[in-house]
Amino acid sequence: MYEKEQCKQLQVVAYRSCVDSYFRSGDRSDIYEYWLQLIEAERNCEAKGVHKALELIELYEDINGESKENGNNKKL
Repeated sequence: MYEKEQCKQLQVVAYRSCVDSYFRSGDRSDIYEYWLQLIEAERNCEAKGVHKALELIELYEDINGESKENGNNKKL
């Protein structure tokens, strides 16, 4: 039980850190590289959190891109 809770906490910290980093810098390339490093190091809990953050970022970029295509230059 303790390991599951600890893993979940690591996921949450990694997720929040990556989302925060993206919205500060606007660049996801460093986050992607970090994700690959975690996978290579077999740090699966953190890698899962980073992967979820990358999914959110991709959705955000898709939505934001569609807004620009429709003539609305406002960011969500």
